[in-house]
Amino acid sequence: MDFSWLIWFLVVVVFLSIGFWILKALIMPVVPPGAQPIVWAIIGIALLIGLLIFVSSGSGFFHGGFHTR
Repeated sequence: MDFSWLIWFLVVVVFLSIGFWILKALIMPVVPPGAQPIVWAIIGIALLIGLLIFVSSGSGFFHGGFHTR
């Protein structure tokens, strides 16, 4: 069984964690408290749209784009 997807998943989780930390520690203190929920909502919607594009593309993990035979 090929576990390369697990390695890619862990890489993505690490990069998303670093990105979240950068947003939380460096960018959000600059944004006014009343606007922070709106900024997080926009980021969440952008991530959901990106996920939908990735899943529906023909070259993603779910369509065999990274499998070698």
